[in-house]
Amino acid sequence: MAIATDSAFFTWMIELLRAIAAWRTPVLDALMSAVTWLGEGTVFLFVGLILFWCVDKKYGYRFLFVYLAGTFCGLGLKVVCRIPRPWVIDPSLKIVESARAGATGWSFPSGHTAAATMLFGGVARKLERPWAYVVSVVLALTVAFSRMYLGVHTLLDVVVGLLLGVCTLLLSELLFRKAKDKPLVSFLCVAAVAALCVAATVLAAVTEAEGGTGGTLNMCALTGTAFGLLIGGEIERRFVRFEQEAPWWVQALKILLGLGLLLGLRVGLKAGLGLVTDLPYANVIRYFILSVAGVALYPMTFRLWPKRKQK
Repeated sequence: MAIATDSAFFTWMIELLRAIAAWRTPVLDALMSAVTWLGEGTVFLFVGLILFWCVDKKYGYRFLFVYLAGTFCGLGLKVVCRIPRPWVIDPSLKIVESARAGATGWSFPSGHTAAATMLFGGVARKLERPWAYVVSVVLALTVAFSRMYLGVHTLLDVVVGLLLGVCTLLLSELLFRKAKDKPLVSFLCVAAVAALCVAATVLAAVTEAEGGTGGTLNMCALTGTAFGLLIGGEIERRFVRFEQEAPWWVQALKILLGLGLLLGLRVGLKAGLGLVTDLPYANVIRYFILSVAGVALYPMTFRLWPKRKQK
């Protein structure tokens, strides 16, 4: 169900991007490129793992589930609606070239905007401070504007991305409030998203076979992450059962070492699997291993770290 983009509405949105592009300067280009990075899925996953390792294990797991659910809905909309990027709709539109490499797949909705909304909204929900909610709104809107400034998304893309992020946060809040202290419910929720990701990966592959860019690579990564979170979460709950409390310097070392190990594993898996196959389905294996390592394997070492002294 590809949506036609030859209407006056899309013409107006392209003209809006041209008006924003008139503000561009080298300094603003660099600033907006840095801001838009906050909407990367890697940033979301790393923040979720930090919450999981060091702050609140249950909330961290829920935080990661929000990413899975929201990103699945966003990728699903991309595959179904199949709206091209702004510079494809109008080849005369100039974008910030450094942003082109990260703007893969279909345009609608903005995945960066949705991810940033869920990221900052989820952190604000954990802090439960008025200032945190204000900051989260400002940051999410700034990331949304950066996508338009760079020329990689239209106003429609970022508005729906914002709404998608907010709706995912609200629905997950209702879901986990009912599922409090019920591990089976959490397991079934993640299992449902994982199963839907498999079906969506097939749909994405079909649309790419028809000549589109449905995002099979991204959907495969999400599928691997979902199954990794599902299996890794069960391993941790049944066998690892780590405690996140520790002195501040231990927490800092846990974060630095853990993120470093996962980054190294990510690069190593990409290189290793690339020697075997260049198919996008290798991303399922890659992100499954990364998720299990972050949620279950690395936390096995926490019992070896110094604990807070007992009173």
